[in-house]
Amino acid sequence: MCIKKRFSATLVSINSHFQEAVFCKLRLRGFDSALVGCMYRSPNSTRENFDMQTELLYKIRDLRYTHKLIMGDFNIREINWDENTTNVNEEHIATVFLECMRDSFLIQHVKQYTRIRENQEPSLLDLILTNEENMVNNIAYNPGLGKSDHLSLVFDFNCYIEVMKDVEYLQKYNFFKGDYEAVITTLQNKDWENELLGLDLSQSWSCFAEFIIKLIEKYIPVSKARGKGDKKNPYINRSSLNAIRNKQRKWTKYKHCMTHRKITMYTKVPEIMLLRNYVELSICMKKT
Repeated sequence: MCIKKRFSATLVSINSHFQEAVFCKLRLRGFDSALVGCMYRSPNSTRENFDMQTELLYKIRDLRYTHKLIMGDFNIREINWDENTTNVNEEHIATVFLECMRDSFLIQHVKQYTRIRENQEPSLLDLILTNEENMVNNIAYNPGLGKSDHLSLVFDFNCYIEVMKDVEYLQKYNFFKGDYEAVITTLQNKDWENELLGLDLSQSWSCFAEFIIKLIEKYIPVSKARGKGDKKNPYINRSSLNAIRNKQRKWTKYKHCMTHRKITMYTKVPEIMLLRNYVELSICMKKT
């Protein structure tokens, strides 16, 4: 889970035996806060693993956060999310999961298929759960990354988050303009033998690292803060952008008419396979 530094997120540890989950706290205005988390349950996982996941959801229910957002691949295909019902027996994981959601007062927002693979029935496996109905809107079902058969979901999460000032977020050291002659001279004049006398390896490294940090603060200038729209990704060039647009057009054609022929065109024809992976290839070539 990646979160921008300007959102001031902190890692949250929840006592649970379910391992495939990560959570963080986002500070909102006033005394409010949001719990944001990602979960994954393998389709081959055991019933015991599923029970640990539901137990974790019950623990989240009892946590005092004003906003709760839980996302992930839950791999439960037997639920009809339009009606929040299932046709399986009471002991089935789909039924148990629905009961857990109701008991935890969670709302599920995804209504369309999120996994599409050739010769297989499309399914809704990736969920977005919140504790309020109007907390999520404008969900976009975009093509998956690379060869993934899971769609990429983009949506708006409605909250009043506190954002750090842009200057604090964007300022960084400009190492290209550092006074390295002064750094070298200072390092050469340092009496390291006496400075590190009597220290073990860990203490010596801490002492050296602290000294280097002081040199950086003294001899490396801080770059000026840049506006939000000024920063560009150096690895995304024009050909990469064209490939992204072309891939998006092919996906849109398939989405409007989900036929076997269209999914074959999107996944199997050599030209389209090249298109699906061209973005990664072009970015990797740009980096090297």
